Formats: sequence, C-alpha cells, structure tokens
Amino acid sequence: MENNESGGKDSKARRWLKSFSQRVRLYADVLDVFVQHHPEYVALVWGAMKFLFTAVINHEKVVSKLAEALSHIADSLPRIELAANLYPTERMQTAVAELIAHILRFLIRAHDWYQGSTWKHVIHSITQPSELRYDDLLELISRSSAVVHGLAVSGQQVEFRYRHSKVDEINSKVDAKFGQVTSRLEEIGTAMSCKLDHRS
Repeated sequence: MENNESGGKDSKARRWLKSFSQRVRLYADVLDVFVQHHPEYVALVWGAMKFLFTAVINHEKVVSKLAEALSHIADSLPRIELAANLYPTERMQTAVAELIAHILRFLIRAHDWYQGSTWKHVIHSITQPSELRYDDLLELISRSSAVVHGLAVSGQQVEFRYRHSKVDEINSKVDAKFGQVTSRLEEIGTAMSCKLDHRS
C-alpha cells in the first residue's frame, strides 16, 4: 500500500496531519460552539478543516481496517483448510465455497481501493468510509467462518460418537470372550478336580 501513497516528505506531512486531525477532532464540539458566535466568518473555514480532518482520519481507518481484515483472513485460512480436509462432507464443501467467495469479493474491493488514486482515496474516505465499504463483506466472512467451524465441531462429535460406539462394541466382544474363557477354565478346573477325586 505504501507504493500507492507518495513517500518522503509527503509521508511525514501525512503523519503530522493525522496526529493533528485526531487531536483537533477531540475538541470539535468546543470549536463548533465558537463557530456559532461568528458563523459568517468561521463556518466556511471550520467546515473545510473538519472535512479535511475527517478525510485524513477515515483514510487511516480504511488502511487499518484492511490490514486487520487481511490478517484475520490469513489466520483463519489454515483452520478452514484443516476442517475441509478432515470433514469433507457436502455441507462442508458448500460452506467453504461460500466463505471463499466472500473472501474473494472482499479482496476485489480492497484491490480496487488500492488501485485508486490519492484523490479517489480522499473522496472515498468521505463518501465511502470503511464501515460502509467493507463491513458487510467482513460480516459475511465472519458468519461463513462460524458455519465452517460449527460443521467441523459437529463432524468431530459424530466421529467421537462413532468411535465410542466401536469401543463399546469391542468391549462387549471382549467381555463375551472373557466370559467364555472363564466358563471354559471353570469347566477345566471342575474336570480336573473330578479326576483328582476319582484317583484318590
């Protein structure tokens, strides 16, 4: 993203402007009161300054939101791949396909923003703040990810139940064989004691 923004002095100026904007925004309500005393002189200047401050802060929010979202997506992809490989049901494949479609739509929007010019970024930071531009897709990604996770948990529970039933089945067979061996040993013991009694 840095190569899309101008570097050097502009970058340093942007950092100072961002810092100044964040601080001035804290006192915006107080400054709005001052504007009311002489609105004919101050309103136009203060309105332009608020516009600039809002644009700078919203631009930083977009960059921050994109970085955070990309990081969350990158963190979730290995878990999704593992769930899809461990539980390759039709429902899981559908859920993973929907999730990937939402991720791709988000990446296309992010790419479109990244390819835009600086002036487009300034305009979009006011007309399309990050909440309006990305939150719908991020919510869909979050929901789809939760569906994949839920299906993986359900698959795990089915697998545990199946293994538990197999263990119970094996235990029943072992108990039955153990009972047969025990009764056979008792028969052998009884037969041997009878032979010993006959000899004596």
